[in-house]
Amino acid sequence: MGETVSVGVRLPKRVLEYIDKEAEKESVDRSVVIRRLVERGAAEFKKEKAAKLYMEGKISISGAAEIAGLMIPEMVDYLVCKGFRSEYSIDDFRRGVTLLEKKQQK
Repeated sequence: MGETVSVGVRLPKRVLEYIDKEAEKESVDRSVVIRRLVERGAAEFKKEKAAKLYMEGKISISGAAEIAGLMIPEMVDYLVCKGFRSEYSIDDFRRGVTLLEKKQQK
């Protein structure tokens, strides 16, 4: 898990009630549930930020994957799940493969 630091945070009562119920169900301390939720939220936030930058054309797919902490195929899957439609066609892919093959023959 790495080094941890204690922080104080104010939460809406309904959120804290949910956290307490989940902690009781899992027989863990409330801090364990809060930590899990924050870690998952941070991971999702990074993916959303990376996807936004990629869709705005500000970074490459590999750059987006790096920001998101994912492998490139995982980033592509994430984008597809979020409804992203690439303008990269099958013909573009075939041209890329042909160029790559020509480079390897040299």
